[in-house]
Amino acid sequence: MSLTPPPDISYIVISWNTCRLLENCLRSIDQWNSLKAHEIIVVDNHSRDGSGLMVGQKFPSVRLIQNDSNLGFTRAVNQGLRASTGRFAFVLNSDVELLPGAVGTLCEVMEAHPRAGIATCAQQRPDGTAVVPFYDDPTLRREIIRNLFLTDFATYRLMPQRRLAKYHQPAPVDWVVGSALLVRREVISSVGLLDEAVFMYGEEFDWCYRARQQGWQVYYVPTAHILHHENQSGAQRFNTQRYSMVAHSLFYFYDKHFGIPRRRILAGAYVVGSLIRMAAWALLWLLPPLHPVAHAQMSEHRQTVQMAWRYLLQAQSLIT
Repeated sequence: MSLTPPPDISYIVISWNTCRLLENCLRSIDQWNSLKAHEIIVVDNHSRDGSGLMVGQKFPSVRLIQNDSNLGFTRAVNQGLRASTGRFAFVLNSDVELLPGAVGTLCEVMEAHPRAGIATCAQQRPDGTAVVPFYDDPTLRREIIRNLFLTDFATYRLMPQRRLAKYHQPAPVDWVVGSALLVRREVISSVGLLDEAVFMYGEEFDWCYRARQQGWQVYYVPTAHILHHENQSGAQRFNTQRYSMVAHSLFYFYDKHFGIPRRRILAGAYVVGSLIRMAAWALLWLLPPLHPVAHAQMSEHRQTVQMAWRYLLQAQSLIT
């Protein structure tokens, strides 16, 4: 009796109320998957738009895990990882579409670099503009400078092309975003799953950091490409909370890896930084065309100040 070998790759697609985009994502996998032995797992976080029904009718070979409530991105990914058996797991947002050659190129890079444990590829929006899919570690120095001097505006909004232009060939980076993340099975076995204390936003830099602490490398592969509609699930529920949710994840990350004192310093930097941003957006609110966006930004940073202030004063650990 022969045992069936595991598939080369497990596609794990996380979905929440993105039926049309999910269908496009699954069709792109069918069209551009270059590995014969593969499996596709969709984890649906209690969508109300017919996503599960669509998968069952149009993609009967896909394994569908339907949750009774929205468990969050992190727990959904872990469900998919536990159910998967491939040598590689490719975690995808439902708002991502594969482009020709992406999967093969990513896997070739992983095979060529045995210590490459996690990788992502170049991403572009439907209008052709590039998405930055990797970042530097959130060091305390960097976060203080970013908050006090608003350097993130120049780095992430004015000069993303300059950041991407540094990479023409696959290269190690600090961490990559979770919208399209290829991970080696050995990394999952040695590092563990995503930290479920993070509902969404920020789980990937913790995972990448833990992998690097165990000697794995995280790669950006600019020669592989995907299409990313960006934040289509998160925008439905967290569009005015994303900044504060990322900040909360960062406080948790600091508490977990660097201790309470550094977390409190970081929280203080966020209090000051968000107050500066609120003041700047209040001035822009004086321009009538900017009223809606200024109001939303001031509300978001007000939430961040309130949350960061609690973690500045809190002397206990966030880790339960």
